[in-house]
Amino acid sequence: MRGVDGQPVPVVVPGRNLGYGAGANRGVAALGDEELVLVCNPDLVVAPHAVERLSAALDAHGETAAVGPTVREADGRRYPSARRF
Repeated sequence: MRGVDGQPVPVVVPGRNLGYGAGANRGVAALGDEELVLVCNPDLVVAPHAVERLSAALDAHGETAAVGPTVREADGRRYPSARRF
């Protein structure tokens, strides 16, 4: 399998359903030392420049380890997905 940049992407087969979070963690761990990783659902629609803006937010705040976008409902209303860690 290849990523959007054409580079090989490892396929992880854990042997059972680990659940979304554990599966995402296992997949990210298999990537090694990638600087940035985008974890998302398969039905995601990415707004133009969204990934660049998320990356810029990380760059602007060196102490930040994770960022997330504003999530919108189909009718444009903001979905209450933001959480503090």
